[in-house]
Amino acid sequence: MGTGYAVTVIASPREIDAAALTELVQATLTQISGTFSTYDPTSELSRLNHRASLQWTAVSPVFLEVLELARAVSRLTGGAFEPTVQPLVELWGFGASGQPRRVPSTQEVADARTITGIAKLETKRHPPRIRKRDPRLSLDLNGIAKGFAVDEIAHRLEKSGVRRYLVDIGGEIRVAGKAPRGMPWRIGIERPSNATPGGPITLQLVQGAVATSGDYRNFFSVDDQRYSHLIDPKTGYPVRHGLVSVTVLHEQTAIADALATGLLVLGPKRGLALATTLDLPAYFIVRAEEAWRIEATEGLTPFLNRYGATVVPTNATVATGSPTPPARSTH
Repeated sequence: MGTGYAVTVIASPREIDAAALTELVQATLTQISGTFSTYDPTSELSRLNHRASLQWTAVSPVFLEVLELARAVSRLTGGAFEPTVQPLVELWGFGASGQPRRVPSTQEVADARTITGIAKLETKRHPPRIRKRDPRLSLDLNGIAKGFAVDEIAHRLEKSGVRRYLVDIGGEIRVAGKAPRGMPWRIGIERPSNATPGGPITLQLVQGAVATSGDYRNFFSVDDQRYSHLIDPKTGYPVRHGLVSVTVLHEQTAIADALATGLLVLGPKRGLALATTLDLPAYFIVRAEEAWRIEATEGLTPFLNRYGATVVPTNATVATGSPTPPARSTH
């Protein structure tokens, strides 16, 4: 998936076969990458993208599961999270094809937008299959696949009897149980700049998932104009508002992953309004002229309380029982 991962398991040697769990984690990642990778031309997603057909096509149950999750988040965000945005991602040079990053013409953007839209894709569950209404339609599930991979590893660890763990794939994180010395897991939310007022926050979780989406890592500049990898499907252009980063907490990492992306695309006003309406625990970092502004939904603290967690500034003293730095939720 073009990123790193870390899995921490707390158990005694009698309770765990480390070699077997390592093999389980690697096999899970290989399977999911082989299903959703846009960089592997033999993956299930890549083969479907290259299949110019209007006929029903069989897909794996896991592919359909993630696609339906993506469709649900697309509905929630009014299309801000768009699983069919791949033609626009490629056009701007952020895709797997290796096309150079450039500012396309207005006509090119308009043409690419005509072949996007999740409504142009039909699905059936029994048996699992999909059908394109436009043969040029192509999918990009990178905004949810990492989160789903985290969830899948967590489920398989639990089936193996593991009750205390932290799974981190590229900053999308899920935890269960308590960290070493019986304390909550510490999850630090990365800030895009040292200028962020008050610094980021550190979450202490014993159950749940955290995902962050940001526009400050993957971008290019032309004539002093900054273009990020986050494309607004409604315009076909990279987002141009001041929302820099969104962190979402949820029971499922896949949902947190996709919602963080969708809220970031929506921007500071619409994103915060939607998160509030959904009673979604979310944390926003907004660029305002040369300053920074931090906003959070009212649902943040109650959600954390349900997991026995708290939110504290990283520059405060946090008794964790461990000198190790917190894991970081970043994208």
